[in-house]
Amino acid sequence: MRPTFNRKAWLSTGVMWLLGGGIVALSQQYDIGTLREMGPGFMPYYCGLLMLILGFIYLIASHVIPTESDFKHISFSRSRLRGWIFIFLGLSAFVYLGDACGFVPASFALVFISSIGSSEFKLSNTLLLSSAITLIGTFIFIYLLDLQIPLFTANF
Repeated sequence: MRPTFNRKAWLSTGVMWLLGGGIVALSQQYDIGTLREMGPGFMPYYCGLLMLILGFIYLIASHVIPTESDFKHISFSRSRLRGWIFIFLGLSAFVYLGDACGFVPASFALVFISSIGSSEFKLSNTLLLSSAITLIGTFIFIYLLDLQIPLFTANF
């Protein structure tokens, strides 16, 4: 079967590429800096670059992902609501525990609580995932990016 021309996808991608390319071009008038010492052009440059990349991904995905008519039979179910509720609870726990207990307990709680909302929840897998994400997040944010976030605190 021959792929069809998706006009909406091409127009959306074109707009994203024009905006992203313009932002990247204009941001180069400013000092971009590095990840540790960001200049005034850092955020606009990388946001524009992200728009260019996401435009390309969207264009490719629009030819692979089914159209809106294919989703008419999807209904709002209790399991979806459960997932949204637990994701919200996980984010709320992260905000509270980040201030009260530090980065490590907050990260662990975020992943653990959010995972409970999955219909495929298994305690052993969730504990492993939560631990791995906490370790990776700690390494990236605390040691690589050198962010000044306390690992553990006791501010109940």
